[in-house]
Amino acid sequence: YSLGYLFYMKTKSKLYKLLGILALAIVILLTIFLLGKNDKILELNQTRILSDNLKLLETIDAGKKVSLIKEFNDSIYFVSWSKNNQGILFNLITNKENNLNVHTDSLLIGDYFIETDNNLVVHNKLKNELLKIDASGKLYNFEKMPIRISRLYKNDSIYLLTDWDKNYKFRRFKFNPINNNLKPLEFKDEYFNEYDLSGIALDGFFYDNEHFIVNLPFSLNCAYVFNKSFDLVKRVDFIYNKNEFNYQVTSQGQLVLDSNNIHPNLSGAVDSRKLYVLVDAGTTSKRGNKYYIDIYNIESGQYIESYEVEKFNGNKPSYFIIKENHMYLSFGEYVNKYQLLK
Repeated sequence: YSLGYLFYMKTKSKLYKLLGILALAIVILLTIFLLGKNDKILELNQTRILSDNLKLLETIDAGKKVSLIKEFNDSIYFVSWSKNNQGILFNLITNKENNLNVHTDSLLIGDYFIETDNNLVVHNKLKNELLKIDASGKLYNFEKMPIRISRLYKNDSIYLLTDWDKNYKFRRFKFNPINNNLKPLEFKDEYFNEYDLSGIALDGFFYDNEHFIVNLPFSLNCAYVFNKSFDLVKRVDFIYNKNEFNYQVTSQGQLVLDSNNIHPNLSGAVDSRKLYVLVDAGTTSKRGNKYYIDIYNIESGQYIESYEVEKFNGNKPSYFIIKENHMYLSFGEYVNKYQLLK
């Protein structure tokens, strides 16, 4: 071989080695970046007071993943958004099933309400409509919603609806389906205005007792309390600090939420005096096994205490209700019944 060819081969070998080292470095940096994503924990603004007044009484195997658990007329219901169970309302106590798919060709239960006469109102999220089904299981009415809604709350025959505008700003409405009257409702809060995507940041379910309605966002460190006329009463500030809620807009104009955003509030519940908030303390595998139920006084907003909750059978806690002195808390297909000790 010529000296030129040998020099070329040595140079080529060094180049391959250099490219290999660069490729390995990129892989390492990418791995560090990915492992570092969502490596966040909530920063507390006051000390969490842990209570041991939670006693496990029994575990109920529901046989399917339990979501959106609610109490109506002394019975406990839930839906399951898992495959083959969508569109079915389940009774946790009696094991009865109400297959609502017979009333429509496509159904995803976004929310549901059971009235005192056992009539059922279901929000079909796929078609943005309300299905009204009597106690015998007969569909007697359905109503197309006047706007594409995010969440809803039902008080007698009047609904509180939430959505967002084209700029993702939060909006809420009072809707009377009898006369199809949709009335915009004012919402003023300085803290709320700190979020560009307030409609998404404020997204969350409603919970209520005899006097109040609580809007619990998944992403904010606060909840909003309304009276039964849908007027804002107060904001309950939580014991952890504000989290970043960032986003990007692609060159095609599509909105993409930052994957580093965390959504600590998994779900909530209320009783006659207290608001219970199930909180994910962190989002990494190292920190993701600890959950807390933080308890606040609804009227004063004062923090009271917390229960510490761990995963059960490998499942994280998700939805729960407070029924008298008991808590029903779901973990995947299981529901644990706890006694709330005095």
